Amino acid sequence: MVTVEEHYESLLSDVYTWLMGGFDEAKSNNVEFFKSRNITPSSSGIAVDLGAGSGFQLIPLAELVV
Repeated sequence: MVTVEEHYESLLSDVYTWLMGGFDEAKSNNVEFFKSRNITPSSSGIAVDLGAGSGFQLIPLAELVV
């Protein structure tokens, strides 16, 4: 039996990336989404993406902390 991580890496990650138009496109769209709505992490420096997935939302949000 495969683990959840193995299942995601071998099957789901490519599907999620394809659905969103590719990683770079999805990341860019989310950067613009956050900026246009003034969404920034609090001063704690912690960003949590409960949905996980491919990181389309988490990576741009984490980069706003830096």
